[in-house]
Amino acid sequence: MRLPNITNHSVYKVSKQKRPNIETLIREHRFDLIINIPSPEGNGQTKTDGETIRELTVAQNIPLVTDIEVARHMSEKIKNHEHGM
Repeated sequence: MRLPNITNHSVYKVSKQKRPNIETLIREHRFDLIINIPSPEGNGQTKTDGETIRELTVAQNIPLVTDIEVARHMSEKIKNHEHGM
C-alpha cells in the first residue's frame, strides 16, 4: 500500500511463520495504535490471524480499535490535528 506522507512496510501474517511478522512487531512495541477490524470469516474452531493480533495487542497494552466507524473518525481527527485544524 502506498499513501502520501505515510511510511509503511509489508510484514508477514502470524500464520506464515516468517519474519518480520506482525506478532514480532507487536511484541517489540513498534506500534502506538493498532486498527484491526474483525471479519466474519472465522470458522469458530481455528484461531484467525486477526484474533491473535487482537489478543497480543491487548496483552501488550497497545490501544486497539476494532470498529470501522471509530477508526475512520479517529483517522480524521488525527489528520486534522496534524494539519492544525
